[in-house]
Amino acid sequence: ELDPQSAPDRRAKALILANMPDPAALREAAELLEDVLRQDTPDAEGRGHEARFLLVKLYAALKDDARAIGHVRKLLAAHG
Repeated sequence: ELDPQSAPDRRAKALILANMPDPAALREAAELLEDVLRQDTPDAEGRGHEARFLLVKLYAALKDDARAIGHVRKLLAAHG
């Protein structure tokens, strides 16, 4: 059963939106992923890294370099 508020369903929606050429869809995808990252549990770390990689791509496409770099730094810090 679909639950639009669940992290897996929001992550899936973000993946779909991330592949659309519309900047509004890219922004919505980024917002969904940011929200999922805020609410993820520590055992979801692997999914969090995947979400951060996608956020880097989204923010780069949206020309939001500061946010893209912020997520790169978090990825680097997580991997020492």
